[in-house]
Amino acid sequence: MDFISEYFYVIILIVGAIAQWLKSRSEAKDEGGYHPDELEEFEMEAERRIPRPAVPPPLPPSGAAVPDAVRPAVPDLRRQSPPPLLEAFDPSAELSRQQALMERAREFKKAKSARTTKAPKQAGERAVSTAPAGSIRNRLHKRSELRSAFVLKEILEKPVGLR
Repeated sequence: MDFISEYFYVIILIVGAIAQWLKSRSEAKDEGGYHPDELEEFEMEAERRIPRPAVPPPLPPSGAAVPDAVRPAVPDLRRQSPPPLLEAFDPSAELSRQQALMERAREFKKAKSARTTKAPKQAGERAVSTAPAGSIRNRLHKRSELRSAFVLKEILEKPVGLR
């Protein structure tokens, strides 16, 4: 009696483990498989619920005449006359169109370069501090550059444990 009272929790744990093992073993037997009769009945029930697709009737032999009542009403898709010819291709018209597009692109480039370049500084004007094209300020406007800046900061900074 003294042994049971001293090791009461250990005995409870052992009994619980044995009960779990027996339960899992009995469940494994139940899930082991279906009885053949049950499996056949299950397959028949599945066939009743989901019918197989209908198979079209076989085609008549090619030499046999098919009555008009059996023949489906399908419009004749073959053309009776050749399609109308497209108008003749004029390469000079295409070249002139491409030239116009190239000229328009040049104008856009000129307009863009005029917007980005600053007018020369005249006497009496205040100096405006503009960052160069590859400056840090311009680079940090991009999301990917900002991410890489944070990563570099973490790498180059003093370790967290030493702060």
